[in-house]
Amino acid sequence: MAISESTNPEERRGGTRIQMQILGSFMTDAIGATACEICDLAPGGVRLSATRQPSQDDRIGLNIPALGRFVGKVAWVDGNEFGVQFTASAGARALANELSTRRSLERMNITLRKDGQAPTLTLSRENGESSEVTLQKLTVEGASFTADTLPEVDETVTICDMPATVMKVVNDRFAVRFHPPREAALD
Repeated sequence: MAISESTNPEERRGGTRIQMQILGSFMTDAIGATACEICDLAPGGVRLSATRQPSQDDRIGLNIPALGRFVGKVAWVDGNEFGVQFTASAGARALANELSTRRSLERMNITLRKDGQAPTLTLSRENGESSEVTLQKLTVEGASFTADTLPEVDETVTICDMPATVMKVVNDRFAVRFHPPREAALD
């Protein structure tokens, strides 16, 4: 996921981000260690706030206690905020993906089973029919499921009160892309 080069901060975001307020620190060649606040995080980048800002295109090292170290490039600077596009570390991307998945689980009010079995959820269709589906994979933007009764591609469904569009159906599996959260649509 890349942070676009738009001049509008709202358009620079690459994918859905998890809002947060975590303290960390960053370092560039020109600026020593500087405290910062992590404002939001996505698999491809992060938005930070700090009293001192790096320059656009600077290489940056970012340390977020309890999450790890990230390496990236400053994609934009606007006032006391700036965006960083991750440039290395598959581990950092995996961690950001894990955080995104956990956020999706929270939004859907899903508790993972302790026995490791995939949770069974209710899928509701626009025609009023409901069926049980088994979660296979979840990301911040979508999910895949197995089911006995499959929806159609491009059909709008609701899973755990979250509307989604069916993107793919193969054998006994289907994948959906979630619609943006209502709060984001009002901004």
